[in-house]
Amino acid sequence: MELSARDYKILGNLGKWHFLIASHIEFLAGFPSSRTMYRRLKVLIKEKLIEKQKILYGVPSLYTLAHKGLILLSLNKRKDKIRIELLKHNIHVIDTLIYLMKNKVITDLESVKSEKELNRKNGFSKRTHQPDFVFFKDNKTYCVEVELSLKSTETLEKNLKDNFLKYDNQIWVVEKRNNKIERNIKSLMNKYSDINILCLEEFLI
Repeated sequence: MELSARDYKILGNLGKWHFLIASHIEFLAGFPSSRTMYRRLKVLIKEKLIEKQKILYGVPSLYTLAHKGLILLSLNKRKDKIRIELLKHNIHVIDTLIYLMKNKVITDLESVKSEKELNRKNGFSKRTHQPDFVFFKDNKTYCVEVELSLKSTETLEKNLKDNFLKYDNQIWVVEKRNNKIERNIKSLMNKYSDINILCLEEFLI
C-alpha cells in the first residue's frame, strides 16, 4: 500500500497524542468531508496501521496507532494505555489545540509539542510536570494547560511557577462550572505574569 501525505498526517498526529477522535482527525489532516475521512480510516485500519476502539458509551470511538504504525514512525513499540479517568481531559486538550489553530493563535502545527513528546524527549529520567502542549510563535514559547480537576494550592502554584520559569506565556483552560479552579489561578496571577485563562464552554459550541 502506498501512503499519501495525508496518511502520514494522520499517523503523525496519532503518534503525537494519546488518541484522537474522528472530528479531530478530520480537522488536523485537512479532509474535505467526513465521508472521505471515514473511508480512508477504514483502509488504514484494514492495513493494521491504526486501531479504532470504543471505550465508553457516549464517548466517540478512539483512534490510536497500531503496532505496525508505531514501527513505521520509529516510535516505542509498546502502545499507550488509555486511561479512562483522563478521557475527557485528553479529548479537550485537542479541542483546545483546534480552537487555537482556528483563531490563528497557533499558526504552525509543526511547532506544537505534546506532553507525550515532551516526556519522550526526557527518556527514562524521572517524570516531571509537563504542560498538555507547548508551541512557538513570534520567537516566544507558550504552554497550554487544560485544568479540569481541582488541585491543591501547593500543586497548582508549583505548576504555575514551573511554567513561568520555562515559558514566556501560559494559557490555562478551565470549565465555567468549576469556577474555583479559575479563582485559584487568578489569585496567583499577581506573582506569575503572562497568564491567560480560557473558558472551555465558550469554544465548545
